[in-house]
Amino acid sequence: AGAAWGGGFDPSSHIDECAAHVCYGCYCSKKGYRDYWHNRDGLGDFCKEYWYNELFRSWFYALGVGVSSLMNIVIKMACIFVTKLEHAHSNTFQEMSISWKMMVALVINTALLPILVGADIREVRS
Repeated sequence: AGAAWGGGFDPSSHIDECAAHVCYGCYCSKKGYRDYWHNRDGLGDFCKEYWYNELFRSWFYALGVGVSSLMNIVIKMACIFVTKLEHAHSNTFQEMSISWKMMVALVINTALLPILVGADIREVRS
């Protein structure tokens, strides 16, 4: 008591701290949000950071879904606008043009962009 932190069981690495954090996450998730909310067994203080992080992660995912959905709507409107500027000779050709443009744009938006953003490219790293 009162001594400086010595770095856990293995002061030369953070392995024991990482394992303790994993156990902390397992414990708080297993006890559940209801026990945290009602402060059973003192979980209100102990698991506060864990549940705040879970809430932040959920909001972050919801924001990502919202942005992706909004972008898909904008892409649809842009494809329709550009296709109408082409002045197709029939509704069939106009609908085919809209469908083709939307297919390419949505594949790029929902598949290729997330892959490229998450890629670990050595030549691009600074």
